[in-house]
Amino acid sequence: RAIQLYHAGHPPREAIALALADDAIRERYPRADAKRARRLAEAYCRDPANLPDVATACEREVVLETIDAVGTPLTLRGHVDQVRAGRVWDVKAGKFHGGEAMLGVHALQIAGYAVAGGWEPGGIIRLAAYEDGGPVFWPIPWDQATARGLLETVRVDVADLRAGYIRVRPGGHCAWCPAGDPGACLARFRADPPRRGEVE
Repeated sequence: RAIQLYHAGHPPREAIALALADDAIRERYPRADAKRARRLAEAYCRDPANLPDVATACEREVVLETIDAVGTPLTLRGHVDQVRAGRVWDVKAGKFHGGEAMLGVHALQIAGYAVAGGWEPGGIIRLAAYEDGGPVFWPIPWDQATARGLLETVRVDVADLRAGYIRVRPGGHCAWCPAGDPGACLARFRADPPRRGEVE
């Protein structure tokens, strides 16, 4: 949120203060480290690669109307972190993955944003690099056509979910899941499987 406000024209200090005072942000990310968030936002704003006017479409909602693998309507919805020179970039503060791993972990997310918004894939902006060194910007080595191909995976997965076939894919993302762990996730799906049309 601080980065969004910074690119909307707020001075860095004001953007960070507004974001940290936002109750909705605290509710959405109850385990977030506010001191670390401040440090990362300050470092981002100091980086000459991140001048205020370099990023547009910050936190813009995008919607893609498509179909799943069996032809049932499917709506994919998300919020783009930012667009730079016609390319979608996703800002990540996580410290568990390096940039190369993040490109794989978040490939489908960026593909969805690119296709829904009509932009080319850009990459990952890894904020943790301001703490641990290494590159901040990790470009994605594929184009819009590849992004469309990657979304076929999503179409198949959604059709499977709607049919009651659940694949639990444990990974680093489980740390942020409300289910708590893969076993609880699977038990939750089995107890209350998604019904046709519920998975959007």
